[in-house]
Amino acid sequence: MKRVLALAAFAASLSAATLATVNGDKITSEDADFRLSQQGITYEQLNDEQKKQFLDDEIERKLLSQQAKKSGVDKDAEYKRALNIIQEELAASFHLRKKWEAISVSDAEVKKHYDELKTQGQLDQPEQVRARHILVEKEGDAKDIIKALSKKKGEELETEFEKLAKEKSTDKGSAERGGDLGYFSEERMVKEFSDAAFALKSGEITKTPVKSKFGYHVILVTDRKAAGTIPFNDIADRLKESAKAKKFQEAREKEIADLKAKAKISYEK
Repeated sequence: MKRVLALAAFAASLSAATLATVNGDKITSEDADFRLSQQGITYEQLNDEQKKQFLDDEIERKLLSQQAKKSGVDKDAEYKRALNIIQEELAASFHLRKKWEAISVSDAEVKKHYDELKTQGQLDQPEQVRARHILVEKEGDAKDIIKALSKKKGEELETEFEKLAKEKSTDKGSAERGGDLGYFSEERMVKEFSDAAFALKSGEITKTPVKSKFGYHVILVTDRKAAGTIPFNDIADRLKESAKAKKFQEAREKEIADLKAKAKISYEK
């Protein structure tokens, strides 16, 4: 499926630019985009250093390919078997790509699916808070941080908190984001942390260090979301993609079943 989507992302260009020429064989922007499509990027998205490295690699590949052809590799039986397998796989991939492209999902279908999930309670979400934290090993260090932040409010508080998190937090993952943990529900965090975070209003920090098995936390709540149903617009794109994937899988399975029913297949011992 991943390879099919990668091929689906590739669009041939009628005015492909020549990037390099190797003994008369051109390497074009179209070639580059096709090879890079499986990584989800295009040649133009590479920086100058990456472009040079990519072209150097392609030139080496082209030189080796030319040399292999001169040596008569195309007459080698193992090469022919491998080429046949690759051609079969490529043909199947292009066929599936066209099937994927032909599938459409209407807005009405997406809304119907959303309503079904909503009725089933699968779109219910509990109350959530968004918070930043600074984690340190010693309680005294946490108290010093709280003291340094105690007179700051609003944007000034958040800016300074973010700065201190990057400098002092031992939670290196969140420290890179200024201590931001994103939105989370109460059960997502250890009890001590959740109890403290959910007791705060948006824009407030903990007045005392919060101890957990990880160390001492200073917590700043930056936003809150009340419990409720996930809004349609927040999930519509995911539901549409999911519905298309389901239709694709069903169509693929049906086609395979039909082809098997009509084919003459025998298993040799």
